[in-house]
Amino acid sequence: MIEQRLDNLVLLVEAGYKDTPTPAAPMPTAPSFPSNHHSALHLELPHFDGDPFKWANFATMFKATIASRAKGHTNLEIRGHLIKAVKHPTGQKLLQNLPSEDMDMDSMLALLESKFGAPDVLVLLSS
Repeated sequence: MIEQRLDNLVLLVEAGYKDTPTPAAPMPTAPSFPSNHHSALHLELPHFDGDPFKWANFATMFKATIASRAKGHTNLEIRGHLIKAVKHPTGQKLLQNLPSEDMDMDSMLALLESKFGAPDVLVLLSS
């Protein structure tokens, strides 16, 4: 009996549920934010791919962008911007796994710099 059900389930999956009606999904609604909420959609940020030679430029540009265009953002919002800007999986994981939501931008950038900045390696590589 169970084997027959499994066989039927396999057949349905292979057929792509063509004969099985799918229930209508509820329409997603946009989240509502207070009127003073800052939209991240219009914030163009530099991107960082993990290249240590590009770290200093990225950090400087990110700080300048946040200082000029994201005044009033919370540390959590800045962390979200930083996660989107850092395209390297290790950097994203570091930021996503931070234990505190209150870590400020300079501390987050210092954490990333400890992983990607490596000035001693850059000196050796450029020699």
